Amino acid sequence: MKHWIFPSVPSLKLAENPAAPVLAAFLAGLSLAMLVVYARMFLARLIYPLDLEWMEGGVLVHVQRLVEARPLYVAPSVEFIPFAYTPFYYIAVALPATLLGVSFFLARLISLLALASIPAAYFRAVSSLEPGSVRRLPWFAMLAALLGLTLILLEYFTTGAWLDLARGDTLFLALTLWGGVVLAGAERGPKGVRSMIGAGILFSLAFWTKQTAVLFILAAGAWQLVRDWRRCVYLVITVALLCGGGMLLLQWQSEGWAWFYLRRIHQLHSFDAARAWTKTPAELASRLWPLGVAGVLGISWSLVSRRRPAEGVAFWWLFAICGVITACVGSGTQWAHINALLPAVVFLPAAIAASWAGWAASGSTTTEGSPSHPGTVGPAKLRRLHQAWMFAGFAILLFHLHTRHPGPGEFSRATPTAADRAAARSFIRTLRSMPGPILIPYHPWSAVLAGSPPHFHQHALTDIRGAGLPVPRDFTAGLRSGRWSTIVHDRHGQTYWRQWPGFTSRYRNTSAVRGRRLRTWAGNPCGPRTFWTPVTP
Repeated sequence: MKHWIFPSVPSLKLAENPAAPVLAAFLAGLSLAMLVVYARMFLARLIYPLDLEWMEGGVLVHVQRLVEARPLYVAPSVEFIPFAYTPFYYIAVALPATLLGVSFFLARLISLLALASIPAAYFRAVSSLEPGSVRRLPWFAMLAALLGLTLILLEYFTTGAWLDLARGDTLFLALTLWGGVVLAGAERGPKGVRSMIGAGILFSLAFWTKQTAVLFILAAGAWQLVRDWRRCVYLVITVALLCGGGMLLLQWQSEGWAWFYLRRIHQLHSFDAARAWTKTPAELASRLWPLGVAGVLGISWSLVSRRRPAEGVAFWWLFAICGVITACVGSGTQWAHINALLPAVVFLPAAIAASWAGWAASGSTTTEGSPSHPGTVGPAKLRRLHQAWMFAGFAILLFHLHTRHPGPGEFSRATPTAADRAAARSFIRTLRSMPGPILIPYHPWSAVLAGSPPHFHQHALTDIRGAGLPVPRDFTAGLRSGRWSTIVHDRHGQTYWRQWPGFTSRYRNTSAVRGRRLRTWAGNPCGPRTFWTPVTP
């Protein structure tokens, strides 16, 4: 794409703005120092041997079924009730697990690898906007990638400490982001066709990781339709075959259960409109308004320098808006957690980086010989304005980094210590010493670690009951017959106990979990509390 600049105005050279690399190095050093702190926390969480978040154990049960070549979407039973999510994250973990074994470590590692791919996507997104400038001025794309990851991590705790969990959210976001990178950087001609197919595959995988990718797919299709409707056909066909055709195949293979879990259950969830369209936008605005200001400031450079913004700027702002809408819809859904805000946090940095690409290019590209553009400012004034924009953007980012950085207390509350890991291993040893089979509905993988068969998760049971299905008959029969020699419960009180028909009449609380109190480190706060054994007739 050509940028029309008056030929008598030489483009700004890096040597004429020596403060740029200095400020970039300062921001990069600050970001790297922050990343070291987060990396230490991620390592401690990666090696924790029990659930960081209460649904992680249920995820591993899904992965184990795939490793054993067993179907996921089946009639609910005490043995297994699937979560209401699409299966690609389970597949991504199951592929290496066939060789390495199913573990929290492996599942969390997949999420961390997906997180590591996000700054690479930011780098590629900026590169596709201004290819020439990135070759001459690579620090801008590298800084955008590093700062983008830092901006995400600044919201790590306000989005539920979710990015490194054995859950599919981070993989969904990474696949969607990379789909956008491929689509926005697509060329015309045969290569453009391949890019459309590639983007369609990535978007489809994002959908099969989490259904909320649908809004981004629709936005991508609309953008490509306006840009080049002929290439859009290839994108639509790819997504239709992989998503639509895949759903039909899965529905047939599951004898109708796939649609019930993946769509019907979500339709029956209530929706809090006030939270979605009032509370959530206000919360996002209170946290992210400096980034919005930075983005607008970057776009305004085009008005001063008379440079037409790159085509991809509009695309990334479209995706940023989709991220905000997705966050609002997700947060208003019944039982939603604050991890619903993640799409807004992940896609906004890409839009900001794209907004400043024109500013970065004006410091490196050479446009002598280009046709004139009336009204272009003189070189001295343009140079001063270039510096003013740079200092303004630096001040906004520095303000955001300083005011949004979490304190030591937040890191401490999310980081398991050596004592916590020892308590978790002690709990597993205790389970192994108790008579089996063992039922732990809030942490089913703990039962597997103790040598008992896998079973359903409490959240999945709550989901199907909310959808109108009864408690599985084999679960009720198992409680009445004393099928499990040991049951571990996380809650106390009739409100929770009566969710299991016949539980208190056939089982009695015999002891409490001893030692250091176990808890989850994200999401629903819970932890094993009491041991129950069958009542002797």
